[in-house]
Amino acid sequence: STKQIGTNSDGVLDTIQITPAVIKSSLGFFGVDFDTTNLTVGNSHPFIILQDSSGSAWGTTLNYEISGIFQSEVINNQSILGVIEKGGSSSNPFYQKWSFAYQSGSYTAQVSAATATRITTSELIAEEQTYNVDLDGNGTIGDEIEKYLFLSANNPALVKTQIGNYAFSFSEVLGINDLGLPILMTSRGDPWIPTRGSPITGVFGERNGSAQTISVVENAGSSFSPAYKKWEFNLSDGSFFATAQTSISVSVSSAQLAALETRKNIDLLADGSIGDPIRSIIIEGGETPLDKDNDGFTDGSVTAPSIILTKSNAYAFDLSGVGKTGETVTSLFLEGSNGANWDDTTNYSIIGGYVSYGINA
Repeated sequence: STKQIGTNSDGVLDTIQITPAVIKSSLGFFGVDFDTTNLTVGNSHPFIILQDSSGSAWGTTLNYEISGIFQSEVINNQSILGVIEKGGSSSNPFYQKWSFAYQSGSYTAQVSAATATRITTSELIAEEQTYNVDLDGNGTIGDEIEKYLFLSANNPALVKTQIGNYAFSFSEVLGINDLGLPILMTSRGDPWIPTRGSPITGVFGERNGSAQTISVVENAGSSFSPAYKKWEFNLSDGSFFATAQTSISVSVSSAQLAALETRKNIDLLADGSIGDPIRSIIIEGGETPLDKDNDGFTDGSVTAPSIILTKSNAYAFDLSGVGKTGETVTSLFLEGSNGANWDDTTNYSIIGGYVSYGINA
């Protein structure tokens, strides 16, 4: 087939993509035909004969059928023709790929290995998005979203696709609308799945040059004992896979998530509000009159922060010093050196606190 495609994401269709046909000749040869304008059974015109590793005619695998073909980018007149075979059943398909080295102008293409390479459905979908062609024979390119697990404006969405993969969708991020659905993979290279029984409370990304780290936050506790865990995935621009940094999710403090809530505008703590409301006030703050020049007259004031315990059991400074129980205030959350919420010392009571600012901070 032939179709017009855009090559620079400017919305303009600026080139024609030719997807060749896979044919079987009257002599039993399997081949590739780039002349799709006059392709009917019985026609006779030149085609590329597919050869096995010994130079003989290549044949399909027993109990498999050809479901698609793609051509890689042509470099120095050389490219790879990838032929996809499909086996199994409609409810449990599996795929393998044959790669043929092709020199432009030649009428033969030789396979690069004696056996096909098994590929997962996730890898097949990634190939479809890379080469913009339907390879599994279902009439669509790439995968489609079945349901959203997390959706928030201007942040990546976490979705489950129709074939059962979990992926990030960027169509909800302003200015980013054509990245496909990068599939989530474990650190071992297997398709990733969420932790059973731990609802997803947030997804957000942090960019670093041409790559970004995308975090998925899970609620691993209960309303009586909040606990949170986080997966971090590495995703490079142009990649169709996002790979987990660790083999299991790692604990993350509610203090850290509460601080992120206002910056990312996501309810990561899943408590129905942005920020972490005050549960109790340990030490009240407020404004104290100040005689700056020691002349006996008040000519200023200093704001003492309140020390609070938030709804998620995190200690924090209420920098305004005037927050009330139940309110969400600008807070400086306290985290321990182990990454967990800071806690006060056993058999000690908090009697005060302050924030000391440097000259430039």
